[in-house]
This record gives sequence, structure tokens and C-alpha cells, in this order.
Amino acid sequence: MPNDRRIPPIHRCTPGDNADEGGRSRLAVADQLPRTQRCAGFYDPVAYFDGGKPMHGIPTISASYGGARYLFATSEHRRSFLKNPRKYVPEFGGFCVVGTAFGEKVDVDLKTGEVVNGKLYLNNSQRALDIFNEDQSGTIAKAKRNWPIVRDKVL
Repeated sequence: MPNDRRIPPIHRCTPGDNADEGGRSRLAVADQLPRTQRCAGFYDPVAYFDGGKPMHGIPTISASYGGARYLFATSEHRRSFLKNPRKYVPEFGGFCVVGTAFGEKVDVDLKTGEVVNGKLYLNNSQRALDIFNEDQSGTIAKAKRNWPIVRDKVL
């Protein structure tokens, strides 16, 4: 049985760039939490909606929702999140929308997030993002159909 606490790193930094010797971001305290408790990793989920670009969150500006801890780049982003957390939480549990559309639970590269019709969708890679962008509505529809089965799969 896989160890649920072993999390593959999503983001690598170079030592000295706010990173430890292993390249893990020192800002990413959420990196050390189980997948189910870190959802948006150490990126600010509100930033995808406010400017469209992912931003690193700051550990001292955080909030918990649905068993996950979210980090924010600004106090204003935290306030927005607390007013309506469901608006900002990534769809499909924070897993890759394209992977979910294909019936698989796939981790994400948080730099590939896209907001479509007011919802945040994450992807595994630039290639997955390209596939998503070819047919966003079709991919989302397939992912919605598959999510009840994919949700319970082990990553």
C-alpha cells in the first residue's frame, strides 16, 4: 500500500532561491501536508482569478477550508477566499482536468491553471494544458462524468 504522506514535489527551486538543499521551496509549508490537505499547494488560488497568473502564497497568510490549508500572496486575497471559498477551490479536487477526463487521477503543475467560466481547472503539464485548451467544454464535461469514479482512485 502506498504511503499517503509521500508527496511528489510539484515545484523545484534552486538552493538559495527560497529553497532548501533538496530544491523544495521554503515557502511551501503546504508541500509537507498530505495531498488531501494541500489542494492548491503553495500557490495562491485567488491569484488565478485576480490577474490570471499563479503566485506563491505566504505561510503567514493562510486559511483552511474543506480539510485543506491554502496560502495567499496578500491579505486581500485571503479575505476574498474567506468570503466565498467554493469560488476559488480548484475543480476535481485539485487534480488534472485532462487526466480526470481520461478517467485517471493525475497530479498537477500549478503553473498550468486556467479559469474557465468562473472555475479553476488545473493541468499536469503544458501538454495537458494544450489538450484542455483545444476543447475546454468537452474536456470539462468528460471530467465531470468521470469524477465520481476518479475521486476514489489512489494517486
